Amino acid sequence: MQHSSWTPGKIISGGQTGVDRAALQAARECGVPVGGWVPAGRLAEDGPVSATEFPELRETPSADPAERTVWNTRDSDATLIVTSSAASTKSPGTDLTEETARDLGKPVLVLDRTSQAPEESLRILEKWLLRHQPSTLHIAGPRASENRDAAGFAAHILLRLYGNVPPPAADRLLRATAFLVLAWGIGDTVWRAIHDNSFDLGSPIIWVVVAMLMSRGSHAAMRFAVFLLGFVLVFTWPVLLYHIALGAPLVAGHSTGWFPVNRAPFWLQQVLPAVLMTAVLALIVRVMRQRRVVFVTHAVRGWAIALACFAIVSCVVGLLFDREPPFHPTPSQAADLEKVRAFVRKHGANPPEQALETFCKRLQTGNHIGSFNIRGPGDDLSHGYFTSYSQTLDLAPIGGERKMKQEGFGTESDVEMTIEGNESTVRWRGREIEEFVRCDSGEWLKLKAIVGGFVSGGDDAKDP
Repeated sequence: MQHSSWTPGKIISGGQTGVDRAALQAARECGVPVGGWVPAGRLAEDGPVSATEFPELRETPSADPAERTVWNTRDSDATLIVTSSAASTKSPGTDLTEETARDLGKPVLVLDRTSQAPEESLRILEKWLLRHQPSTLHIAGPRASENRDAAGFAAHILLRLYGNVPPPAADRLLRATAFLVLAWGIGDTVWRAIHDNSFDLGSPIIWVVVAMLMSRGSHAAMRFAVFLLGFVLVFTWPVLLYHIALGAPLVAGHSTGWFPVNRAPFWLQQVLPAVLMTAVLALIVRVMRQRRVVFVTHAVRGWAIALACFAIVSCVVGLLFDREPPFHPTPSQAADLEKVRAFVRKHGANPPEQALETFCKRLQTGNHIGSFNIRGPGDDLSHGYFTSYSQTLDLAPIGGERKMKQEGFGTESDVEMTIEGNESTVRWRGREIEEFVRCDSGEWLKLKAIVGGFVSGGDDAKDP
């Protein structure tokens, strides 16, 4: 896109925080002379304006900011007001600036960050400058406490106007970052589909749209990408670092989610995606800094509030509706529960009491074998829990469950298992004990304990 054939030779402002200060800093970065009037005492909302940093600013006789506004408007050829209609606080100084410019018959242009995209605002500004050709341009807008969103927008517009920031089509860093965002969105989805047996079509669509908007210079798309990636990484990195520090296996929420930290899949399928996501985030932040995109806007605050409200509502709903009602066992259930507890104590396992209660609730179906598996204290995955329940085996006919293990009412045997987790395997050794107990209802209950632990050695590893 061609730049305007006219650019002001000097930028002036009132030195206030927000748009005034951002315009002076951006103009100086572009090599454009700056100046303007400040109230007596160089007053601003963050204290006196530094005479060392901005020696070009002169003081008015009065400390009234209104005099500063009138004098800057008077001494310029045109006034540019950069604001944001999304601001929750009205800016009296901005309104006074516009009113003063119109009273003095000076050209005035108002650019609204929320109603115009950056490139559209730049085109409007270029046409306006070409039409009025001001030598000295007065730039004004809300102070930082009223609306800090507009400050970054004003700086970006000036940097684009004077060519210090290239247009999106010519910004190689912006285009490369947008491409990486696109590759990340699609690649992450494909990776999870291959390794986690899960496919989410919504995620790649979102990232494709964000990447396309970023490539066109959309500030909102950059903020959204930073917000989303940052939110994910805030929860991802503490978990990964915790498991790395303790050497504890990570159990992900998918079907193949077993990741010992001393094996390659943990680093390739958990740590590497987090590192790549962090790199993409860092690139987006760099682009935003280069293009003076302010992250904390009213939209971002809205996203954060909406997300916080959703989390609070989810927690409240979970606390109110996801709780198990108190367990009041029938005499038969109580007797069954005691048999299970005795079996658990015998083999040294420690399953949650709620798991035992849940199992015993289900023993009342009638004419069946219930199956309750526990894992012992040597098992690194858990300390025992309810894993399965079956009512398909009928002991009433002769021959049920291989005639109660040939009427031995149980078995005990050594067992060695290989647990596959993605591309790694973990060996487990221990004992498998099966017992059959008769419930008060006359039904038979099969209890199976798998007591042992994981081993890291080769064939000479000892049984636990």
